[in-house]
Amino acid sequence: MPQPHVSFRLQTPRALFRWMATACAVALSLQGAAHAAEKSPSEVRLDYAYYSPVSLALKHFGWLEKALPDAKVTWVLSQGSNRSLEYLNSGSVDFASSASLSAVLARANGSPIKSVYV
Repeated sequence: MPQPHVSFRLQTPRALFRWMATACAVALSLQGAAHAAEKSPSEVRLDYAYYSPVSLALKHFGWLEKALPDAKVTWVLSQGSNRSLEYLNSGSVDFASSASLSAVLARANGSPIKSVYV
């Protein structure tokens, strides 16, 4: 399936700051996870979505592949928050992005997900 052209043009200084803060937080969290474990995971499965600029940036620039060179990184396209949470609950992905309300409702309905705000 051909990938759409992704343009990362940030319109406001606030959007640029949020994007940079998110990228730094992801990089720091990956670094901390690598130090916490004795060895890197053999495979990391996560979703990407057109509504999630963080996942698009990670996939487009290959930052996760660079941070975990010994791991196989698998990307799964999700068409919405409900789909990404389904993937997470079924074990198809290890990390998923969703809207806040979808995560809160899934958690309220007993889904054992852990939310991280980035």
